[in-house]
Amino acid sequence: MAYSKLADGLIEDEWRDDKSATAKLITERVNLRLAEQKTPTGEKVVERVVERTVRGYLAKIRKRFQEPDPDPILPMWQKARETGCRSNLASWPTDPEKIKTLTVLYDEGIFIIRELSPDAFIGLPDRMVKWALGISGFFDHKHRLDRLMHLWFAMLFYDEERFLLGMKRDVSELGIQSVYTGALMSWHQRHTEPERSQIRVPFLLPDPPWEMPVDDLAAQIGALLILDLGLELQEPVPPGIRHVVIDRAFNLYSQKNLAPNKTRGEAND
Repeated sequence: MAYSKLADGLIEDEWRDDKSATAKLITERVNLRLAEQKTPTGEKVVERVVERTVRGYLAKIRKRFQEPDPDPILPMWQKARETGCRSNLASWPTDPEKIKTLTVLYDEGIFIIRELSPDAFIGLPDRMVKWALGISGFFDHKHRLDRLMHLWFAMLFYDEERFLLGMKRDVSELGIQSVYTGALMSWHQRHTEPERSQIRVPFLLPDPPWEMPVDDLAAQIGALLILDLGLELQEPVPPGIRHVVIDRAFNLYSQKNLAPNKTRGEAND
């Protein structure tokens, strides 16, 4: 049975988040997420996946996928040594605008990570830095929401590129037709064409993340960044399970920011 690109993408997404999950668990998770999706006309998606087909699809993914080598972290002001040949290390940019962009993002990274991790933020992976610089024109760093969304999109493209490399697929799949580029366009057009947001963010999150309270968004993005950087959360979690990491991050954030015996609803009053 062939599934739609949406269903295939959800299966891959769930497997990437939790590579130890069984076919049964991934089937349940995918069907829950499919039940939340809507067509461009606002109707509910009726597609569902079955465990047997999911098991076969996962077997093909596992057979093909090979984890790429870790990307080196780019510390601030690092300059690659002159070796006479291309260095594996990246250099901090010299262009003033690129320096400003990375400095702002690194500062935000420090801020959101220190709330959730005992480890220090040193920098972003080189490949993530390249994505951050490439899409920087879509964000106004005077606003925290823009800084957070810039980090989030940089992580999305970075993680997807690493997945494509591991699957020995062409990175050009991240082109104009990709889910991630569509989501970036929804962010870009959120004020001029807001009706596109629900249509073009098909399975990244149930709702456009930029509609969340900023502090909640910061907790989620901080947790995902900690995961990508291989840092520790203040509360240990099973390795490689993104869903658990996000949930634990929310719990940690809530415990720090809500007074004893005070609910979130009361805190927002």
